[in-house]
Amino acid sequence: WFLLMALGMGLVFTGASQAIVGSAPMKLAGLASGLQQTLLQVGGVLGTSVLGAILTSRIGSLLPSQLAARGVTGDTAAAVVDGNTSIAQGVVPIPSGTSADVAAKITDASYAALTTGMHTTFVIAAIIVVLGGLVALIWVRMKPGHGMLDFSAM
Repeated sequence: WFLLMALGMGLVFTGASQAIVGSAPMKLAGLASGLQQTLLQVGGVLGTSVLGAILTSRIGSLLPSQLAARGVTGDTAAAVVDGNTSIAQGVVPIPSGTSADVAAKITDASYAALTTGMHTTFVIAAIIVVLGGLVALIWVRMKPGHGMLDFSAM
């Protein structure tokens, strides 16, 4: 998956850089490049933070029902639910003194909540990407005279 993502991001970032810098007037190309990089960094941080918060919230809302469906209740379930933020990082919070059978149920419930939470998060991310693409398609227009950079004038 990471190789596929890297190839896709390489193609997108190259095209985006050309579109942004290439559509700016020659004297503002450096400014356009700097602004693009700044927004790329800020967007990456905000996107990761918002999607991470959605994932953690979704896991927290799903975990109690996942545990109850597997028969894990009471203090043990409460202890696991209190540690739900670690599940978003792939760590299952097994309370000390828990039997192997109950630990297996907790692990199963945690992975089910994580998987469903990731699915929800990816669907939201895909919707955001589609909406961003539509916004770019509709509102971003190249101004006359601001096309591809003409290096022959240098």
